[in-house]
Amino acid sequence: LTVFKEKLYFKSNACNGLSWYDGTALGCLQSGASISISSPASHLKVMGDYLYFQAYGAGYGYELWKSDGTSAGTSLVKDISSGGSSYPVYLTVMNGNLFFYADDGVHGKELWKSDGTAAGTVLVKDIASGSGSSYRGTEVPYFKFIAAVNGTLFFVADDGINGLELWKSDGTPA
Repeated sequence: LTVFKEKLYFKSNACNGLSWYDGTALGCLQSGASISISSPASHLKVMGDYLYFQAYGAGYGYELWKSDGTSAGTSLVKDISSGGSSYPVYLTVMNGNLFFYADDGVHGKELWKSDGTAAGTVLVKDIASGSGSSYRGTEVPYFKFIAAVNGTLFFVADDGINGLELWKSDGTPA
């Protein structure tokens, strides 16, 4: 459940897009005509004037989307895994950026960040170098993997050497 612009947004299998409730009526917000969302939105997070989420787009797979609360203002942020699905999860806001795990099809599921633009959506660091993944979502299924505290991002990752450990970042590769 996520509150955005005086509406309650939530995942609903009855809607391909964003489901919402405004206190009087239920609704379904879908994308504009240029790109079609064909799954319920999930992993909802507000940053600035937009609601960010994961959804399936025709020709794009499961990727990062954003909405200003209108169909015309709902769009794909970036096709992170061209030809596949990046499955962005655990969206967390810190210092004007959205942090999340995603798989670009090259590095495995790693830590990414976005300023809300395609050019500003980048891999933070390849923690498990190569095609391995630093994300081990199935090993600790009920743990929230990313949290921002006083300008520091804390997350769980596996570098392929030390196993599943607690990491921190200021949002830069260094």
